[in-house]
Amino acid sequence: MNLINEVLDISRIEAGRLSLSMEPVQINGIIMESIDIVRPHTAEKQITLELIETSTNQLFVKADKQRLKQVLINLINNAVKYNKTQGSVIIKTELISHNLSDLDPIRISIIDNGIGISDENIPKLFNPFERAGADKTATEGTGLGLSVVKKLVEAMGGTIGVESKEGEGSTFWFELPQSGNQIKKAEESGYFGIDTKLEDKKGTILYIEDNNSNTELVEHILKAQRPSIRLITSTNGKEAVKLAIDNKPDLILLDLNLPDIHGSEVLNLLMNNESTKSIPVIIITADAMSNQNKKLINAGAKAYLTKPLDLTIFIEEIDKYLIN
Repeated sequence: MNLINEVLDISRIEAGRLSLSMEPVQINGIIMESIDIVRPHTAEKQITLELIETSTNQLFVKADKQRLKQVLINLINNAVKYNKTQGSVIIKTELISHNLSDLDPIRISIIDNGIGISDENIPKLFNPFERAGADKTATEGTGLGLSVVKKLVEAMGGTIGVESKEGEGSTFWFELPQSGNQIKKAEESGYFGIDTKLEDKKGTILYIEDNNSNTELVEHILKAQRPSIRLITSTNGKEAVKLAIDNKPDLILLDLNLPDIHGSEVLNLLMNNESTKSIPVIIITADAMSNQNKKLINAGAKAYLTKPLDLTIFIEEIDKYLIN
């Protein structure tokens, strides 16, 4: 199944049919999620897995969260698989200055002290079905993982590279564009105080969203524009129905790229439950694909808003379902 998925990923990317939902993703959170997934595989070789604490960890990159996690898991897993017993894997983040006017990109490095890669094999690493040094290890693999990683990083506007010394270890790194703090940018631009009338709307909104930056942004918007609104948040799509039944919200805001199930499945669960089917749902997503827009509206969503949010449209939409 992994082989099929990797082949499909490569085919979609090369055909230009890979759908990416680009949004601000906090580095620390996505790395720790990836480490938690890989950590059980470190036990057999007694390998230590560590993220170095730096101020860069708290910054955001512009990426598709699920695809970024796929990249990280693949690279960390490789660093574990091709390591020595009692070896180590270190993850480090840093800003890379290119003397450009925009925000400096962020580099994430995965460093191991494993078997390393010979100079002649390094150029082959990102080629499909190439398993450089496979003759030196019994570790299974398809030779597609790094090819998929490279294509995903480049599809997200980044670059990737590797440095290695045979017998001493390897460093795989990739850089992605930095995404500035949405709240700070919004405040500096007067985002919270323009084009809308401050009203004492009342009600409860349930927001299903796994990106802390996006959640904080909506919290700030409501605090500034609709201070009487009660906001309940969750990162888990499977909890949506229970939360809606327990809290009886007037409106549900729903992201699509959630860690457990896709937002479209959450919408179906809400629409098919007698207790929640009448609650209006507004989709908020970075995916602006028109065919998905129509599909979700037909499935029951009241509106389909894309990130970055247009403040005026956002307030107009939520006001339809709140009371004075």
